[in-house]
Amino acid sequence: MNPKEEHEKRYRRIAQWSVVIALGLAVTMIGIPASKMRSNNRGRMIERGAGLYAENCAKCHGDKAQGQDAANPQGGKQPDGSYVAPALNEAGAAWYRTNRQLYDSVAKGSLDQNSTMKGFGEKLTENDITSILVFVQSLWPADLMKQHNAAAVDQPRTGEGFNF
Repeated sequence: MNPKEEHEKRYRRIAQWSVVIALGLAVTMIGIPASKMRSNNRGRMIERGAGLYAENCAKCHGDKAQGQDAANPQGGKQPDGSYVAPALNEAGAAWYRTNRQLYDSVAKGSLDQNSTMKGFGEKLTENDITSILVFVQSLWPADLMKQHNAAAVDQPRTGEGFNF
């Protein structure tokens, strides 16, 4: 066999194995329900988001997302003009914001220029921010999450991971 024929034979064999592997993966994926894949991904996002929250958010919003001041879970201004970081758990009001508003708050920071909440969009990736938000929402009771889903309807995003 000449070198050209050997090359063609090797190429065909690689192509055949590629098809076999692709079909095997497709059959495997078909056997796993989409809901199972989403729930597995959500669990990983919550775990990842918890770590990212601890590193980037807990300093102001509290280690359990309870906010800076239990008497002011909604946040607001203090007498000296500084801001109170709001609770992000069920005591706060983050649940009534759309997913897009929540994302933008983390990525771009507060709309108020005097707020200490600066955007993390330069430091964190879209998937990092999304994981943090999935973690925060995992702290909400089921009935509050239902209210959020009913009241805070978003336009679908094109980015990965935030269409939950």
